[in-house]
Amino acid sequence: MAPPRRALVTRCPPVGAATRAPGAHPSSAPIPLAGIVFLVAAVLGPTMIAVGVSTATPLLLLAGVAVALVLIALLLLGMVC
Repeated sequence: MAPPRRALVTRCPPVGAATRAPGAHPSSAPIPLAGIVFLVAAVLGPTMIAVGVSTATPLLLLAGVAVALVLIALLLLGMVC
């Protein structure tokens, strides 16, 4: 009877070792301005809509909808280009 096969064992890198994919940015790289603007718009749009609805302020509601539409347009444009 043949001995059972052992699974191929790979060793993990030591704790604290710097392992990064080739060409990857370091974790300390700054966030691009476009990313910051996107995150702010992603939070600000729905917040403005919610505040506009809850306080019955049409100006905030319309501004929130405008921010959300611009954000959707930029997402679609990013998918195409």
